[in-house]
Amino acid sequence: MIDKMYKNQFVRLLTKAIRDAEKVVIEKYNSKTVQEEEDITTRLAAEIESHLNNHKYEGVMITAKVFTRKGRNSEEKITGADLGVILNINNGQIQKAFLSQAKKGQYNNGNIKLDRNKLDIQCKKMLNISSDSFIFIYTSRGIFVVPAFNYRNTYLNHKNLGNFFFDFLTCFIGDHKIIDFVKRPEYLLEYANHVLYLQIESLENEW
Repeated sequence: MIDKMYKNQFVRLLTKAIRDAEKVVIEKYNSKTVQEEEDITTRLAAEIESHLNNHKYEGVMITAKVFTRKGRNSEEKITGADLGVILNINNGQIQKAFLSQAKKGQYNNGNIKLDRNKLDIQCKKMLNISSDSFIFIYTSRGIFVVPAFNYRNTYLNHKNLGNFFFDFLTCFIGDHKIIDFVKRPEYLLEYANHVLYLQIESLENEW
């Protein structure tokens, strides 16, 4: 059963694989091998797929989709997101996804500062698509995740990448309605135009 699977050692194994993928990316970042947000995100997506999909169990598959940034109608401009991650279990019996926007930042004594350039617009676009939207913050100390609805706050209530993916794997995070749109971002614009996202503030207490 899926519930049993999520409670066993396999979830911890996948969470460790995420942390290993993060470690590779941060080592590249700190060595200045990758520096631009788009390049960091591309590397992270590749490492996530490589590390996670080396561990096969009951049809679990994770796909990381990097959204293009170039062009007037680029995927990133349509969605507000740089990355979409899909969890697929048992050949589609269970599917869900989340969106994220990448920003470089600094981590100091539990506090995070980040580049907020265009963040307001990007988060609103993501939230018009799904409340399961996040900000991935790249720092020299690791990758931290903040809910997109929290983008206006000076103090950012964050999780490390491993804990975030643990919640994703255990069904706390993820939206099944956006699977097809993550696969084909050009459909997201039509979807977003028909979805009115309300009461963002009310979600802040749920994180």
